Amino acid sequence: MWVGGNGTSKYIPAFGDKPTLYQKDMNASFLQEFTGISLNERIIDIVDIDQGLMKTGDVLIGRRFTGDSTESMLLQGGFANHAAMIYVPPNESDKAYVLDCPTDMGIFNSQGGVAMTELNEWLGRALAQDYEIAWLPLDANLRSFGDLDEQNLFKWFKSVEHSPYSAVQEFFAAIDTADESFPAPLNA
Repeated sequence: MWVGGNGTSKYIPAFGDKPTLYQKDMNASFLQEFTGISLNERIIDIVDIDQGLMKTGDVLIGRRFTGDSTESMLLQGGFANHAAMIYVPPNESDKAYVLDCPTDMGIFNSQGGVAMTELNEWLGRALAQDYEIAWLPLDANLRSFGDLDEQNLFKWFKSVEHSPYSAVQEFFAAIDTADESFPAPLNA
């Protein structure tokens, strides 16, 4: 069974924001033994990225080694457990936001539901929560097709803003295909 909980630092097991080294190791071992997903230790330095390069539609993807995050990786069969989208308002090119709905009780947006958070604030919270985050720019070919309608994106976001998002909704999103809905070894 995976290990849950958080710690005040990566060395001291107590209540707080950061998973401890023990929790990270046990969750990685659980994924390896149960699914075959092998996660190597990453030496992560803070990389300064020109945020002016980030555009609407780009994705921030991350992982964190707590029990609920490991459960997400198990259900999704992937190497990450959180995804969010960059949104740059058309008339505010100097300001970027993150659209997301974390299930970690509002870990990033302090609301626990669908929200928009200023990019620097979001990145600061991700660092404080011990997330490993990667920036995935939207392919230029996809951008050039004109399928990304920023006005419709923002209109949709406003229609779901502050909506709750839970582990139950996440579970049903993971099994919404006709077949092959569950990760191995749960598929029959």
